[in-house]
Amino acid sequence: MGPKTAARLEALGLHTIGELMQAPPAKLKATFGLWALELQNRARGLDTSSVETDRETNPSAVETTFVKDVGDPERLKHVLLELCEQVGQDLRAEELQARTVAIKLRWPSFQTSHVR
Repeated sequence: MGPKTAARLEALGLHTIGELMQAPPAKLKATFGLWALELQNRARGLDTSSVETDRETNPSAVETTFVKDVGDPERLKHVLLELCEQVGQDLRAEELQARTVAIKLRWPSFQTSHVR
């Protein structure tokens, strides 16, 4: 779990794994959408995802999470441009070139789309 998820859980008054395990599903779903059940299952030690051992590392990746959903195309364009500039600076500093550029979008339902 990352720091942003932890902060969202704390905002719900959930500070321990035990509290997360016992939280009413509706309380979690209001904040985490479809990911609520997965989050609670992981707190219970239930995780069926496979472990990847032969994965290439990303030399440069940045992302941002908005506190509230953003639908303003100009604001989204501005943030995307800033992220692209940051990745470009990181790559130049390491004297690397990008082979693949990907954008990850997370929708209000917590469904994630990857665009390459």
